[in-house]
Amino acid sequence: MEKAFIALYALLPGALCAQQPEQVAFTNQQVRLVDSYRNSGDYRAAERVLREWLPLEAAGSESRLMVQNSLADLLREEGRNAEARQLFNQIVDSPGVMPQQRLSALIGLASVDYSQGDWKTSIEEGNAALDIARRRQDTRSEAVIVRGLGRAWLSAGSAARAEPLLRRSLRMAEGDAAVAPLEVAVSLDAMAEYYRAGNKLALAEEAWSRAIAIERTAFGEVHPQVAFLMEMLASVYSERGESSLACDYATRAAEVMRQLFGEDSPAAATALANLAQVEQHAHALGSAAKYYETSLRVLRGLPDLRPTMRIVMQRYAGVLKALHRDREAKALETEIKTFRPD
Repeated sequence: MEKAFIALYALLPGALCAQQPEQVAFTNQQVRLVDSYRNSGDYRAAERVLREWLPLEAAGSESRLMVQNSLADLLREEGRNAEARQLFNQIVDSPGVMPQQRLSALIGLASVDYSQGDWKTSIEEGNAALDIARRRQDTRSEAVIVRGLGRAWLSAGSAARAEPLLRRSLRMAEGDAAVAPLEVAVSLDAMAEYYRAGNKLALAEEAWSRAIAIERTAFGEVHPQVAFLMEMLASVYSERGESSLACDYATRAAEVMRQLFGEDSPAAATALANLAQVEQHAHALGSAAKYYETSLRVLRGLPDLRPTMRIVMQRYAGVLKALHRDREAKALETEIKTFRPD
């Protein structure tokens, strides 16, 4: 599936870790626990800790906003965009919110709008975050924001504006010894998107392969970030006609997402749609139809992923036509026409 609609990557290194030293005495243990759960792919446990912790912090306090930012970012990674947006907006609208927390929330909102195909709003929010980062001389956040802006411009159809931003973000990540390897991996992932959009599939494969090697070292094989890179590599192999390899990567990615988030999760539905597309390219239309149908069943209950659902419906209708299931295809096409413009 298109990466535009669900991106399982944190935009900033742990929002909670942005606390000042004198503020972290009570929270250090919980921060380590949340990070441990996220790194192991146990997002349910990480969410539980954050939700249990949230009421313990005073309303409007800096520490409470930090917890909200971390929880919102976790929800965003899972594709639970409505919940994430609500929390991010609460932070942005909080009286006296500190610049660092406003910055993190704006980056989160930019990612949510990006995932829902609202490139214009995402770019506006990214530019607002960039202004804060530059005033604070926060070069690490600036690299993250520049990468996000590059992705948004690429998805908006302006590769010329995207390329220098994406290359700059990668240079900043690779040139800073203090930057964690995972940040380099995310920047490589963004460059791979650019290469794939330009049909430079060998370069895309190289960048995604480098990124997944970093992610596997950090997280192991069963982790959503690793699984998502498998989806991206599957799409490249599929486009190059390497159907067996593409199907292997896509199948493994779908199983990881199902295992970690459940069969009815946004991540699992999107991974299954990616597997369906791989099977469609391989002319395994029966399997493609089965996977599209299962993915669509889940997506119908996820209004946050309406743009993804539309694409799945269009592709599924094409498969149904090829299978001469014209009545079902026509019903889907009729339903698509009822969608309001995003």
